[in-house]
Amino acid sequence: ILALLSDGGDRDPEILEQVFTSWSRIMMYLQKYLVKDVVQILRITSPLRFFPKDYVREFMAESVSFLLRNARNDQLTEGLRKALFEAAKKSSPIRIDGVTALLWHVMRGTYTKLHSRAGNVMEFLLSKSICTTIDNKFPDGSSTTREVITGVIHRLCNEVDQKELALIYTCLFKEIKSCIKDDCLGHLKHMIDFLTFALENSKQSDMLDKADVLELVKLLIHKYVRPGIRTGEASSSEFLGSILDFLLCVLDVPVISCNLSIIYAPVFELTNLSAVAFMKKLCMKGPQIIKAFESQILSAMDNILETSPEEVLFILLHLFKKATDGVTHDIDGSHLDREKKVYKFCDSNVRLWIEFVDDIVKTGNHSSNLVSAKEAAILWGSVRCYSNVKDAPQDSLAMLNKFIRSLDLLLEVEEDSISGLPKNTWRSLLGAALLSYHELLLVNVGKKSELSFFLSLAKRHSTCPQVLSAVAEYLDSLHGATSLGMMEEFDPQNLLNSFCIFGASLSSPNKNVRVLTLRILSYYAKMDQRLGSDDERPHKRRKAEDSAEETLELKYTNVVDTLLVVESTPVSVSTSRKIAIFVSRIQMSLSSNTVHDDYIPLLLHGIIGILYNRFSDLWPPALDCLAVLVSKHKDLVWSQFIQFIAVYQSKGLTVRNQEKLLAVSHPESIIDCFSLYLATDFDYTPLETIATLLLQALQKIPDVAESCSRHVVTLFLNFMGYTDGSITSVDSYMSDKCKGKQWKMILKEWLNLLRAMRNARSLSQSKIIQEILTERFVNFVMLLI
Repeated sequence: ILALLSDGGDRDPEILEQVFTSWSRIMMYLQKYLVKDVVQILRITSPLRFFPKDYVREFMAESVSFLLRNARNDQLTEGLRKALFEAAKKSSPIRIDGVTALLWHVMRGTYTKLHSRAGNVMEFLLSKSICTTIDNKFPDGSSTTREVITGVIHRLCNEVDQKELALIYTCLFKEIKSCIKDDCLGHLKHMIDFLTFALENSKQSDMLDKADVLELVKLLIHKYVRPGIRTGEASSSEFLGSILDFLLCVLDVPVISCNLSIIYAPVFELTNLSAVAFMKKLCMKGPQIIKAFESQILSAMDNILETSPEEVLFILLHLFKKATDGVTHDIDGSHLDREKKVYKFCDSNVRLWIEFVDDIVKTGNHSSNLVSAKEAAILWGSVRCYSNVKDAPQDSLAMLNKFIRSLDLLLEVEEDSISGLPKNTWRSLLGAALLSYHELLLVNVGKKSELSFFLSLAKRHSTCPQVLSAVAEYLDSLHGATSLGMMEEFDPQNLLNSFCIFGASLSSPNKNVRVLTLRILSYYAKMDQRLGSDDERPHKRRKAEDSAEETLELKYTNVVDTLLVVESTPVSVSTSRKIAIFVSRIQMSLSSNTVHDDYIPLLLHGIIGILYNRFSDLWPPALDCLAVLVSKHKDLVWSQFIQFIAVYQSKGLTVRNQEKLLAVSHPESIIDCFSLYLATDFDYTPLETIATLLLQALQKIPDVAESCSRHVVTLFLNFMGYTDGSITSVDSYMSDKCKGKQWKMILKEWLNLLRAMRNARSLSQSKIIQEILTERFVNFVMLLI
């Protein structure tokens, strides 16, 4: 059989069927003789049971298991021992899988039931004697044995009726209690690991006996969880870790409805690394479980703060739900008490950093006293936890305000790096402090408005998403009455100045920056008396019936909110139609002259931002809107529009693979959380594609391109490799700039634009263009083929 399967028979379904049908019949009809020496049968069949193909191993395991199930108890025991020795002697994935399959089929009965001898098999596998024998005979094979048992439990949990698992739990509880009685910690650890694995993989945890589980939990905590004792040995730490993992798993069993927080109390008095790992995993549980243990977690933080401050901050950030999104989603009642060590640590840490930053500002020494990433992460964690102080005093607000102002002064320097940290990292710390300051303001209702303070910071750091996020959160929390005293901030001249500052952020490749900027600008638009409300349609001037004077009743369209809807809507095939409709509304407003001139440059940047969405279905309506914008308001946007083409045309041919701060997917430390907060990984349309899209928009308005041909032709000549000076000859171009896939893409759109402009003789430097197109025509054709 081995020779037949090795010679290609393992790939022929008919051969496989005939071989294993015959083999099964041999096992069945000769069982009376074969069960007398099961070990010999296992020895003979080992090449087939450990065959490279998994389905062959499965067929053999099923057929050989028939003999083991029907053998006498002594033969069954010898056969099980032989199988485990096979895996332990020469450990490999194939052998582990083959032995696991054999043991599984021995325990399996009909359909999804267990065989009557499954209990005997499980008791043998879990027994201390067999584990000790394997440890003594094959010192390197003990881990393999545990893999085999784990594999058997996994198949049991997935392939048998969940009611049958009660037998497995009974065997595990029995062996665990025996280990506790004999104080055999090594074997006890493995049994607890098996029980934890079974609980995690079972689909119905109600098969557990509630009383047995509670009894075991109390017994383990009483005997082995000893507060105040720091386990130094690795084995002791691993044993305690296994117990704590089991306690965590028990929390997911719905049938256990008693108040476990009281039973688990000694766990929160531990101060070792196992306790830290326990609480980190506990904070990943559901909100109801976290709520039950919230006060104990906060109290435990004081116990481990001295040895692991970064771990304490990591746990608290998860507890307060602020580790990744930077937005307040606190559990009701979560707070830090001012008398707790954690609060005092955060408070003193922020004060020390204020002194550090002030010293840098005073001395102007930006290169000494380098700051590590870990120190910056601990500062960030301290600032973010600070906003959860219960009954925060006024001096806490004042201190955060001072810290924000100090960082703002520090960021006025022109250097790209300050004390070893990139300037963007310092800006992000400013954003974290500003967000915590906003959250403390929410609970200090009597505090005066800080609108001017927040908006000034947003203007100075308009490219930092962390600062913009904090300001947007603050503006969202304001009510109309809060901002009445700040109306001078929103007079037409100040609005125009603000639009000039924030406008550039709307054409940022970072979509998060665009959305946050639009959220801020949306507040400005709401305060602009020239715009109509959502329910008020723009209408035109009309003359009063009893007067010759013209009464101004014009209300302009709020295009900022429309842009916000476009950018904040998730882009997909199902939503693209909705987004296109909103873009068309902007185009209609432009066509009907109901967009105020102050918003026109802002709108130009906003439409460029829409093109950054890497979804081509959005581009046609955006280009139509852009063409109407440029043609209707050429005087206001032409210089900026032509500059966009120049920048994207140049960068699209030169800039490649810009570095981005990538974030870990599953943060496991305060440094990982800080990296996630700083992450700048985002997807956007390539710059060369943006350049081609802008040229396509210009093709829709050839009359505008012809009227401004001096700028257009200059850009075209630069693209063709000619300098800004006078062109001495057609062959004087720089050939190294006229090659590559990206250059060909843009060239095609330039040629389409020149073709769209009908009156070629009226173009600036028309003769030179004619000579270039004539002399280099053959090259163009070859490139575009």
